[in-house]
Amino acid sequence: MLPVVMTQCVYGIDIDPVAVDLARAACWLETGGALSPSAMDDNIIVGDPLAGDMPKRLEDRLAADPDPLTILGNPPYRDKAAGAAPWIEERRTAEQDELIPRPSMDEFRVPGQGRLEYSLANLATFFWRWAAWKALETREWAGTVAFISPSAYLQSRAYAGMRQHLRRVAEEGWVIDLSPEGRQPPVETRLFPGVQTQLALGVFTTHYRAARAGQPPREPAAPEAET
Repeated sequence: MLPVVMTQCVYGIDIDPVAVDLARAACWLETGGALSPSAMDDNIIVGDPLAGDMPKRLEDRLAADPDPLTILGNPPYRDKAAGAAPWIEERRTAEQDELIPRPSMDEFRVPGQGRLEYSLANLATFFWRWAAWKALETREWAGTVAFISPSAYLQSRAYAGMRQHLRRVAEEGWVIDLSPEGRQPPVETRLFPGVQTQLALGVFTTHYRAARAGQPPREPAAPEAET
């Protein structure tokens, strides 16, 4: 049974070929060798989700299957990452319909806060935008995003647009503070010893859309209420 679960439910993508090989090997070891060495080659691939890459086996399953989609991750935290995700960073234009659907950081922006937008150029934020689009916005079926990432998006005014958008597209959300000690917590209490950044686990989910029919519109988080 476990090999079937692995091949039908476990997918991954990474730009590092070594990480991909290790993930495939971990799946093989988890099944005690019941999987063939190449069984996960189409499930776990080398690629960049921020450029729109996705395992074909997963794309085929999402197109044909009404199963929930859960995206779990601990995305990289690199800031000053402008230009690292042009597929997502490209602005939308009202005059031209986009031929290929994609997420855009425009949905994380708030008019009049242009001077703060540099804070959004963070790899973790790019991954949040991609995951919310993939799991919460583009499917009729249930989806969940669960990321461990820097907690700045919970309070910073620069992230007011991100909070608004998550409030719009998610039915429910939970946040667990993983750095209650504040900035630069003691090494012995950190989730990752080498990471000084304050972290939080954010979990956002949405239900089958037909079950939401007739519900009142959701209120976005108000940026003026944030600090």
